[in-house]
Amino acid sequence: MEEPLKTHVEGFDDQLKGGIPRGHIVLLAGNPGTMKSSLGYSILHYNALQGLRGAYLSLEQPRSTLLAQMERAGLRHGQVQEKVAVYDVTRTRLETEDFGLKKSWTFILRSLIEDAKRKTGLDVLVIDSINVYELMAVEKDVRVELFEFFTWLKDLNVTTLIISEMSMDSGEYGTHGLGFLADGILHLKNEPVDEIHSQRRIKCVKMRGVEHSTDYFSLLFRDGKFQVVKALLK
Repeated sequence: MEEPLKTHVEGFDDQLKGGIPRGHIVLLAGNPGTMKSSLGYSILHYNALQGLRGAYLSLEQPRSTLLAQMERAGLRHGQVQEKVAVYDVTRTRLETEDFGLKKSWTFILRSLIEDAKRKTGLDVLVIDSINVYELMAVEKDVRVELFEFFTWLKDLNVTTLIISEMSMDSGEYGTHGLGFLADGILHLKNEPVDEIHSQRRIKCVKMRGVEHSTDYFSLLFRDGKFQVVKALLK
């Protein structure tokens, strides 16, 4: 059996019995401001330092903006650029709309992923975010499109982290049944601890095939590294 993919979040892989099973599709779900993108990129970054190849598909923000954000956080792309490809899918999306090719956009996205795997091999994939994918999936019913997309991803046999933006007034980790389609869900949230302060937390909601902890942990980020500690109680 292959070793699981480590999140490289200090203290959290122990709660996952070593990490994420290879080939799993995992939602990184949370409200805005919970560092979902940073966590996804961090997992790519530190696994690349261990020799694994990854790709980050940004469907929302330009490549330059994303990399500048990661640089400020201490995750320098120059350290891993031979192992981690960052695709600016926002440009592709706008170009296909300009030329009346909106209906072929999801096909183009799949082609990018297949091309990355064919050219360099692909161990880890991050898609940011599934919410944008849903907006662009206009060829079929969204539920059907998402089911087919997840089935296609499973056949790729690449460990995939999919960022899911949760609305502030909903407890759903993903719309259109995404929580059932995914093999795992990591929930990130900002939890108020008093009238002024809040605490960023993470929990493994589910991870198929793993007897994991279901507790929330405080999620800290310092000097380019994530770690978890026992959550403070109110």
